Amino acid sequence: MRATAYYLRFRGPVRELPRATTLLGHLLWWYRYTHGKEALEELLEKLPGTGFRLSSAFPEGWLPRPKLPPIQVEETALRKRLKALTLLSFATFQQVVERGEEALLEAPEAEGKLAPPAPRRLHRARVGIDRATGGARQGILFTQDLLFPTGRYA
Repeated sequence: MRATAYYLRFRGPVRELPRATTLLGHLLWWYRYTHGKEALEELLEKLPGTGFRLSSAFPEGWLPRPKLPPIQVEETALRKRLKALTLLSFATFQQVVERGEEALLEAPEAEGKLAPPAPRRLHRARVGIDRATGGARQGILFTQDLLFPTGRYA
C-alpha cells in the first residue's frame, strides 16, 4: 500500500484540529471550484474503488493510539498514564501494532519522557450580542478557547 503525507502549517488559531471529514470536504470543494461540478461527480463515482484514505491532522511523527484490548495494570498511577495516551510516536506505534498494548509498558510516552507537541492555547475575549437590538449586551463577556498549533501536521 502506497501512502503519501501532506503537511499542514497553521497560520492562525483554530477551535480544534481538523478531522478527516473536514479535510475531505475542503478538498472536494476545491476540486469542484477548479474542475467543475461534472468533474467532481465523476471523481465521486470513482472514489470508492480507489482505496483512497484520508486521516485527521496529527502532529508530525505521531499517530493515534490503536484501539486494542487494554492490558490489566495493578498500579493506579501507571494505569492512568496509559489510559491518557492518545497519540503515539511512530516507533511506539509500530511496537504496539507488533506486540499489542504490552509494548506501552516500556514506551517513553508512558514514562513521561516523550510527549507530542501541544498546541498553544489562546483565550480570546468576546462580547455577547443582544439579538433584539443588534448591539452588545451589557455584562455579557466571555472567553473563547482557541488552539494555535505549532510545527507541521500530517
